[in-house]
Amino acid sequence: MANFFKKITLDSKSIKVNAIFNSIYQILVLLAPLITTPYISRVLGVDAIGSYQYCYSIMNYFTLVAMFGFSDYGIKKIAELRDDKSKRSNAFWEIMFSKGLISLICLVVYFLVTLILFSGTEMMIFLVMSLFVISVLLDPTFYFQGRENFISICIRNIIVRLFTIAMIFVVVHSPDDVVLYALVLAGSNLLSAIIMFFSFKGSINKPNFKEMHVLNQFKQSFPYFIPALSISLFTSLNQTLLGSILKNDTVSGYYAQAIRFSNLIGSFVGSLSTIMLSRISYLHAHNDEEQVKHKVKVAFHAAWAVGLPCVFGICAISHVLIPVFLGPGYEPVIYLIYIIAPIGIISPINTLYGNVYYKAYNKIWYQTGILLTAAIVSISLNFLLIPKFGATGCAIASLAAELVQVPIYMFFSRKTFDHKELFKTIIKPFDASLLMMIAIFVLDNIIGKLLSNTLAVIIYILVGIIVYGCFILLFKDDFVVPLVKKGFIKIKTKIFKK
Repeated sequence: MANFFKKITLDSKSIKVNAIFNSIYQILVLLAPLITTPYISRVLGVDAIGSYQYCYSIMNYFTLVAMFGFSDYGIKKIAELRDDKSKRSNAFWEIMFSKGLISLICLVVYFLVTLILFSGTEMMIFLVMSLFVISVLLDPTFYFQGRENFISICIRNIIVRLFTIAMIFVVVHSPDDVVLYALVLAGSNLLSAIIMFFSFKGSINKPNFKEMHVLNQFKQSFPYFIPALSISLFTSLNQTLLGSILKNDTVSGYYAQAIRFSNLIGSFVGSLSTIMLSRISYLHAHNDEEQVKHKVKVAFHAAWAVGLPCVFGICAISHVLIPVFLGPGYEPVIYLIYIIAPIGIISPINTLYGNVYYKAYNKIWYQTGILLTAAIVSISLNFLLIPKFGATGCAIASLAAELVQVPIYMFFSRKTFDHKELFKTIIKPFDASLLMMIAIFVLDNIIGKLLSNTLAVIIYILVGIIVYGCFILLFKDDFVVPLVKKGFIKIKTKIFKK
């Protein structure tokens, strides 16, 4: 066991090792909602969930300003300086003090907004959510991401995630407990930041105030803040506009639950993107462009192979999944998923473009223009569609905002990457995913009426996995087949050793 952890420590900058640990965490990210969401949707109800998500969407603007682009800028900066402890340490403390200053200003404004705009339960939810802003002040995660030490991050996140799940079941029992629900989530976020802050183990020097240039970090990180702000304009703002225009917590709750499924897929597929930002920033700084192109192609291929079956699968089973997963009264979510599900693959692809080219190659202002274009599309469609179509209009606006980015990202990066090569890898995963969905539809028409929804969900998921796995191997996919072969070789080697 000691040798195992020693090997992990030595390989902590390996994309493979980081991807494995990140995948373990992402599996937990997927499993956690499978455990908590059915409970929360029934205990809190759609109105309380809608109220929580409306407050969260507004709070998110404050955390966005508090981070001020320091997360992505910090990853890139630490990745470039990771071989020089002195410069790395100085950059870290400059970023932390800069982030702390902005966070304190945001907290003051946050409490003023709370007292002016909110009252009753919403005011209590919003006050509790101030812990999210405080966690930004303390969170040093960018440092570990820049050094490609995702193992520490994943272990921390797994511990906190398990704690959060346990606390939800302990303290949340009715719609009146929505404030406690907010406290558990915000408090866990703060706990996560605190744990991370005490995880350096001598890898960083104490702050040298004489050599610090805190104000310079504001200038350097500002270009990274604008893209994040633009993304927020068509993510959090959608929920905010839906709640503000309709003044209906129920409709907001439907949209919040639907977008949650898309975000789950997107977070699982996009987990590789952050890893790739630190690695490609490092390779680009060392002028290793061939390795950059190779790893970008692998990242795109992995996104298609993982994301497409998830998107097709959720669409195929949503009619039986939603009644089982969320309970009665959430039927409108089924139809919203048909619109929103593709975001689960499109959004990670956009993020991948942003990380592997626009951020890694210092093309931030190009990315800013693209994101602002998407934000304008999203806001315009929201004001046009929400009054007439409600949550459906908001879902259409969300999808359109993601779709419009892809061709523009491709256009401005065409001289660096061969997009035919990147998108050629979509063919086999797409075909296998489509055949999987057809197989589920056919099976549902044959035996669907004979099964309970719970049994149908289990059977359809198992059939989907088997069908997709068989077809992707039959098509000899260049990403999946080598992974399977390596797995069999390792198992075979261990058996013969024993």
